[in-house]
Amino acid sequence: MSAQSLPVSSGLAGVVPALRGTPRIVAILAGIAIAALSVAAWLSHARSEPQVTTEPVARQTLTQSVTASGTVNAQNTIAVGTQISGTIAALNVDFNSKVRKGQVLARLDPSTMQAQLDQASAALAQTQAQADAAGADAGGANASVDVASANTAAQQAAVASAQANAAKAQDAVVLARAQFDRDNALYTQGFLAQATMQADRSNLTQSQAAAAAAEAAVAQARAQAVAGNATIVQSASQAQGQAATAQAAQASVAAARAIREEDQLNLDRTVITSPVDGTV
Repeated sequence: MSAQSLPVSSGLAGVVPALRGTPRIVAILAGIAIAALSVAAWLSHARSEPQVTTEPVARQTLTQSVTASGTVNAQNTIAVGTQISGTIAALNVDFNSKVRKGQVLARLDPSTMQAQLDQASAALAQTQAQADAAGADAGGANASVDVASANTAAQQAAVASAQANAAKAQDAVVLARAQFDRDNALYTQGFLAQATMQADRSNLTQSQAAAAAAEAAVAQARAQAVAGNATIVQSASQAQGQAATAQAAQASVAAARAIREEDQLNLDRTVITSPVDGTV
């Protein structure tokens, strides 16, 4: 192997002649040191020269990225819940799921709410039937009042007719009595037969009986009219009672309907939806 000579720096030029008279080992060590110093000097000289790297010009995209560490918090946090409690039957989303407004997030077990709604619907139907029956009774009571009023009007007319008949009967009595008195004066003077007087007496008696019957008919008609008025009062009272019952039944219907609407709302609340667009 051939040895390559290294250039000796100017600082070491005076050292080499001085080592020629030293012992061999010292001379070897000194030579190694001189060689090392020479290599170091050469490397230092080589590094001082500039190194240039060239690349062809090309158009590229400049990308800038920012890296951060820590916990990411949402700008707006909305707690989604429900006003009722129950067992979750279905869960449609998980953490970091993208959701839209109105999207179903979860469903509660609706069996209890459905049973309450069915019960409320049945109670509403029963209450409505009772209200309809009470309304029909109130209508019948009002019809009874109308019938009683019509009967009373007819009875009042009957009273007037009986009074007219009684007046005619009284007139007939007056005429019969006048006829009897006139004929009786003639009979006393001997100008009339006894048969004529008997006929006049019979006519007067019949007229008086007819007048008495007419007065009795008037009394009966008045009694019926009074009874008719009492019937009107009774029917009106019943009508008022039936009307009050019908109003109470309608109020019960309204209460039952409100309970049913509340149960329907609770059933609807078993479906939990997202109020906004966002991320779970």
